[in-house]
Amino acid sequence: MFSFPDDYFQDEVRSDYLVPAYMKRIWASGLKLLSTVDKACETLHITYFADSGTLLGAVREKGMIPWDDDLDIAMTRRDFDILEKNFEKVFPKGYALVGNRGTRAILHPYIGMPVIMNSLSITISDEWLSENYGCPFPLGIDVSILDELPDDESLRDTIFGLAQLILFTISSQTIAPGTPDTETKLKAVENLTGKKLDRKKDILLELEMLYEEIVKTVRPSEAKNYVLWSNCCYHDALDRVWKKELFKKKRVSFETGDIIIPEGYEDILISYYGKDYMTPPAVRRSDHTFLDNYINGLKSYLAKNGDPSFNTLKALGIPV
Repeated sequence: MFSFPDDYFQDEVRSDYLVPAYMKRIWASGLKLLSTVDKACETLHITYFADSGTLLGAVREKGMIPWDDDLDIAMTRRDFDILEKNFEKVFPKGYALVGNRGTRAILHPYIGMPVIMNSLSITISDEWLSENYGCPFPLGIDVSILDELPDDESLRDTIFGLAQLILFTISSQTIAPGTPDTETKLKAVENLTGKKLDRKKDILLELEMLYEEIVKTVRPSEAKNYVLWSNCCYHDALDRVWKKELFKKKRVSFETGDIIIPEGYEDILISYYGKDYMTPPAVRRSDHTFLDNYINGLKSYLAKNGDPSFNTLKALGIPV
């Protein structure tokens, strides 16, 4: 799906922004991961779509946004459930689905948005670096899940309120378990859902399962639109809602290969970035924000594993 000539891995100025060679290696490794996702979806007869910054990059830049450093996709709840059920069958050994039920401790608290990872650790073996274009970092693709938005406004408001309460309770339970505020939230969840939560069990897992039970209650026949519930909950607004007919597959050029986007991408991008989404911002939204974490993690790894002079970093062209 993607192939990278040697001259791809050079510093490049795009939209008056310098993309360093080592970021190109991170991009290439991430796009290799995307190729694997693309193949897995094809095998399972399901569909993914470029989402968020990746969708904007596909439309505006024909590739990565110069100051971006990760990839985002979306898929319907039905297709994600198929992917989750068959994950180990269609992904190579070492790949992982994290940030979903029961795996939130590996990376981050559960937020209703799982991540497909190509690894869970930094790797500097010759084999790994050769296969991943010199990128030693574990990379992930965020997966936004498109649920059914009920046509009935009363049911819509009920689901929105319950989903938001549960996600905020999960966040509270992660940050400050056992505090009065957290216990108040837990009791509110119980009162509103009629579900008793066992404090002696994995309370986070119980909340996660309850959240998914609630957002999955709407049948396709009851909905004309898709919604990103978790995104709306954290925005405190039903602002990620799109007509189902927008989501027809369209392949477009992306970096050195191609990617699937929704045919109705314009409405989606307007909801994310406004009507001027084709005009790059005067002030960038991000500046390779994950890179410092990548490099600091690699420095720590190398210091513990016999390369205190960071020769590996230097060989990869990463500034020390």
